[in-house]
Amino acid sequence: MEELKDANAVEIAAAYNRGRRGSARVHVSTIKRALHRFGYVVKKSADGRSRFVAPTSSRSAPRS
Repeated sequence: MEELKDANAVEIAAAYNRGRRGSARVHVSTIKRALHRFGYVVKKSADGRSRFVAPTSSRSAPRS
């Protein structure tokens, strides 16, 4: 997965869908929702393309 380290949602969906047919394929919005559900955020680079970055905080981290 090193080749997808700084990929946008379109690139992630394309990599996931490669070799899949019909209902096994997913839409870009499905990828975005799944990443958001796990705490990832979307940032746009200077060229306007969306980029996914690591979660902003850990949900399992103990609160002080």
